[in-house]
Amino acid sequence: MCPYESYLSLSFFNQSSIMLRAEEILRYGFFIDHFYKGNIVIHLYSYNDFYVELVYDTVSESIDQVRGITIEEALDNYLSGEQDIEINALIED
Repeated sequence: MCPYESYLSLSFFNQSSIMLRAEEILRYGFFIDHFYKGNIVIHLYSYNDFYVELVYDTVSESIDQVRGITIEEALDNYLSGEQDIEINALIED
């Protein structure tokens, strides 16, 4: 994992190219879970001090979107009961 100082900010992350966002998440993001919406799979990652949704289209077999969202947006989306997602955490003593 890269040092905290070299992570991208949320605003810079969302303004970057989709290729840079995807590379950054796949390299340094922490995968949380995924869920399906029809032919779309949304992968949720944590990165820096925000979350990232990577949207994959199973028909075209391509990444459609990679978008950073705030912690508040993630809580609204994933803990409101709207999404069927299970968040697991490893807690070590």
